[in-house]
This record gives sequence, C-alpha cells and structure tokens, in this order.
Amino acid sequence: MRYLILRLLLTCLSIYIAARVVDGVALVEPWAWWHLLLVGAVFGLLNAVVKPILMFFSLPVLILTMGLFYFVINALILWMTPVFVPMLVVDGFVAALKGSVVISLMNWLFSWLVGI
Repeated sequence: MRYLILRLLLTCLSIYIAARVVDGVALVEPWAWWHLLLVGAVFGLLNAVVKPILMFFSLPVLILTMGLFYFVINALILWMTPVFVPMLVVDGFVAALKGSVVISLMNWLFSWLVGI
C-alpha cells in the first residue's frame, strides 16, 4: 500500500513538472493539490489498464522501432487523460509527446532517487 501511495505521489509530481515545463500541457488549477492527485490517479489507472492493451497490439511496431514507440504509447495515455479529468489540458499530440517524455524521465529519476 505504501508503494502505491509513493508511486502516486511521484507520478503527480512528474505531471506537475511536465505541466510547468511543456507548452501545451497545463493544469487548470495548479494550486489545487486534490486535482493533481485525481489527475495522477486517473493517469496511473490508464497506465495500468489501457497501456498493456496498446503495447500488445503495437508489439511489432515496438520491436521495429527498438522501443521508441513506447513514447508514443505514453503520449496516447497522456492525451487520453483529459477525457476523464478535465483538470488537465493537453493541446495536441505533439504536446502530449513532449509531456510524456518529461513524465517518463521524471518518473525514472524520482524512482531512482527514492529507490523503488
């Protein structure tokens, strides 16, 4: 349980950083921490449910691109998140791609720093 809460908080922090750094990715009310928690929870839920399905059907493309298509899948998940939580705004696929790269790198860095 502690692992899931820590993972949620790290994902929320990564989304917050992406919203501050990437043009086209924004939080409607960045000071409302409960909105950020909701966005992080929905993003994590989409990662847990939809991402494996997308990865299964795009396995040949993932192999051909040597894993670089993984960023496109992450961008699709980020682009899909505002459908469920309108507190996050993603203006187009390019912004979603840039945001997904930032979120992936921040999640990797935070996971490495925390040790999970």
